[in-house]
Amino acid sequence: ATTEYLSQNSCMYINFECLSTKHFLASLTNAFHFYAGSEACLGDLQHLLGDVTGSLQTLSHCLQGRQQHLGEKHRLTLRTLVDLSAVYHDTGDLDSAFEFVAEAAQGFAAIGDKLDPDYLSAMMTKAIILKDRKEYKLAQPIFQEIIPLFEKLWGEHDVRTLSCYTHACHNLLSLGNGDALVDFLSGVVNNLSQAPFYQAMLSQEWKEIIKFANNVLAAQQSSSQRSLTFKPGFKAVEKLGAAIAGYESL
Repeated sequence: ATTEYLSQNSCMYINFECLSTKHFLASLTNAFHFYAGSEACLGDLQHLLGDVTGSLQTLSHCLQGRQQHLGEKHRLTLRTLVDLSAVYHDTGDLDSAFEFVAEAAQGFAAIGDKLDPDYLSAMMTKAIILKDRKEYKLAQPIFQEIIPLFEKLWGEHDVRTLSCYTHACHNLLSLGNGDALVDFLSGVVNNLSQAPFYQAMLSQEWKEIIKFANNVLAAQQSSSQRSLTFKPGFKAVEKLGAAIAGYESL
């Protein structure tokens, strides 16, 4: 009865062909251990506390266990790949970070739900790593794909969406496309001014975006600025200035 229930309800892989009750119970215990995620939580906590070496060891062991007991395409296995990618990113090993998150993103994409939070998290991490590897042209279409999905799933004022906005702005800045950057910022800042006041008071992400927008506005108006290019007579900067003024008047 236990094997039938697990087969139908847990989405876990366990070697049910083992004849030894002792071996079966050991396999069952290991499967629940990796399924429950206690080891993954420990690895994430170590990462949060700055123990990068310990986090890599814990998450690598967790990944091996989940691949063995749950399968390489299981959602929890894919999440562990994203966790490992984040740790490698913080160590500066961007190649390893990209390798892990690319595999995770491909796995979540195969599920077929683009509004899946795990898919969006993996794709955003992938775009950020590409940005940090200075592969801005490869990162840009990913940001363009996921921003509307973030807005649809969580709304324009959610901190996850705002974080995505911020990374997308920095990518546009690195590309040097002043027109696209100012257009994008104008819409973002205007949306912020429509949000509930308590969110504006609490969200550090919002303050960072407003600071960023003011810096871009100042750069556009400075004749000495050479990192951004603007079309002659470009008027969107006026929209950005108006949007900032509207937000700051809250």
